[in-house]
Amino acid sequence: MWTLFFVAYLLTVVLLYLPGFLVLLATRLPRIEALCLGPLISLSFYGVWCTSLASLGIQASVSTVALPLLLVGAGAWLMSRGVHKDRATGTAPGRRSSWSKMLYGSDWCVLAAYVAFGVVAVAIVFVGNLDGPASFLQEYDNGAHLGEARSFLNSGNYSPFSPSPYPQVPADQTMSPFVMGGGFYPALWHALVALVAGTLGAPLTLAVNATNAALVGTVFPVSTFLLLRRLFGAQRHSALWAGAMVTLAFTTFPWDFLSFGPLYPNLLGNVILFLPTVCFMRMFEDGLGAGGRMGWGTLFFVGCVALVLSHSGAVFTMAVLLAPFCVWQGYRLSRAAGRSPAFSCGLACTVALGVAFIWCVCYKLPFLRSVVLFNWPATVSIPQAVADALSLAFFEHTAQPVLAFLVLAGAASLTRKAGARWLVAPFGFSCVSFVVAMSSEGLIKRLLAGFWYTDPHRLAANAALMAIPLAAWGVSVVLEWAARPLERRSLARQAEPDPSLRPCSLALVAALSAAIFWPSYELRDHLSVQTSFGSQEERINAQNDTSAPNVLSPDEIAFSQEALLAVPEGSLILNSPNDGSAFLYGLYGANVYYRRFDLPSNERSESADSRLMRESLDKFATDQSVHDAVERSGATYLLLLDQGEEASDARRYFWSYYPEQWLGFESVSDETPGFTVVLARGDMRLYRIDL
Repeated sequence: MWTLFFVAYLLTVVLLYLPGFLVLLATRLPRIEALCLGPLISLSFYGVWCTSLASLGIQASVSTVALPLLLVGAGAWLMSRGVHKDRATGTAPGRRSSWSKMLYGSDWCVLAAYVAFGVVAVAIVFVGNLDGPASFLQEYDNGAHLGEARSFLNSGNYSPFSPSPYPQVPADQTMSPFVMGGGFYPALWHALVALVAGTLGAPLTLAVNATNAALVGTVFPVSTFLLLRRLFGAQRHSALWAGAMVTLAFTTFPWDFLSFGPLYPNLLGNVILFLPTVCFMRMFEDGLGAGGRMGWGTLFFVGCVALVLSHSGAVFTMAVLLAPFCVWQGYRLSRAAGRSPAFSCGLACTVALGVAFIWCVCYKLPFLRSVVLFNWPATVSIPQAVADALSLAFFEHTAQPVLAFLVLAGAASLTRKAGARWLVAPFGFSCVSFVVAMSSEGLIKRLLAGFWYTDPHRLAANAALMAIPLAAWGVSVVLEWAARPLERRSLARQAEPDPSLRPCSLALVAALSAAIFWPSYELRDHLSVQTSFGSQEERINAQNDTSAPNVLSPDEIAFSQEALLAVPEGSLILNSPNDGSAFLYGLYGANVYYRRFDLPSNERSESADSRLMRESLDKFATDQSVHDAVERSGATYLLLLDQGEEASDARRYFWSYYPEQWLGFESVSDETPGFTVVLARGDMRLYRIDL
């Protein structure tokens, strides 16, 4: 199974990078930029093309989704090579540099370092704490994620419009208990998982883990490399190298999105948001012609499509990063045009007001009201929230003092650097929005934090994303401080730079990495030290422990597998979802009636037959209306994993469980007429309904 996991990891990377890379190569974009930006082309095409396939009634698969883009990209690249012969890129003869200097200055080597560090980190923190490659997180949101991905896989309909865990295709004519309304849901992550699982014939949960590992271990480091290369590559190469270490150093992102929620679609959106950000920045480069600006603008638009289809919240996170950049560009371009400082400051303020106006307009948009009005209650005082933000001890996370020092050192240094001060503003805004959300209620909270549901986890992730450039710069500042004694000694001797400078720098970076990523530990059985990454690893390990009691316990999983083998294929099974059986559709494609844990907030969204069965199924043999409702549903079996009213320490339920809503199911026993026991073990039952 682990071999299949690694193949799925590689397939995810190939699906994201190769088609888009070939398309961008045809535009004569430098190879390293074409490679890094590949996911923007691939993901936006997958999302739009899958919608088109659904409207045409064509089933999505790797051959109908990825292969067309791959062939188009390969054809365009070959044509481009025929029209534009590659010119020799050899360097003019001169004094040769040492191998170490060549490697240090090579962007390809830096990119390789980002990927290598990412693969090692995700292997230790995430993959190493899975209880097998197909273990899964038993949380409320994951029931929906697994069900959506299973629906895509079974139906071949990957459209983000009107997604439903009840795909109406010939192989599955299940009547839904709910009236599924139309609408849009960002489903690129689900489509990607379905592509991987369908191509390899892998268990869906294995595809989920491999896809997430690839997003964290490869896609996010590559995206960050491209951003830091744009910000620091020409100024301070040490900051670019430092980014390989700090990219995955914040437990609030991406690691928290693997254990809280889980927020998988938001994870995809956030790991690629630096890519359209770079495209936007490139439009403002000096000396770029109209064609170049149009090209980067087109790529930015394509990237926005990918973000919206991944998770719309990532668009607002990108806006937080780009808004200060736009203000700075307003001032810079005005000064470059010969305007006075006063006029340039006025223009910058006008840009800032324009950004604020657009923000307020978005806040008032009707289709975003349910998002911005969602409220996580404040839980701490303002001083505590400020202390949490400055120490990176964001909501439910352990402080990261070494990393916090690097962030603050980088921020302090950048505020003194013309042209880079704006980088401090996104982190400042993210921290303020976190503090306001955690310590207050009202309009200001909704306005600053509402686009992320006022969720402290998402707000903390924003702060982590905005802190990455500051931390990378902070590492370079620390290295500069540490190198000063050696540099002074070299100057005093009028000698070449001390040869021990680079090894000392590497040793210092290694020490910083160890201090940041060190797991929890004990000192002589007397002092227990809980580190941020130690806590994160323990959380992932506990959540993926397949032997621990859970909503769907190990015994219930085994019983469910046996029950699914005992019923004829395709038989509709009535179930009480909160006993864990709602997971069975996502896990195995089981044809269970209830595939979500909660009921619709609008009572009119539930069918009358569903309501009748929930409340009175135990009267099946004595109430004709109940009998008729069951018959109309097409159900022939009933699965109960928590039969009876006896409470048990092993039973766990989500917040969505209200026993009074399921009295008709939970009142069925072995003596209830109309139900014949097929399988029985403990408090678990599979009944055949005697129609």
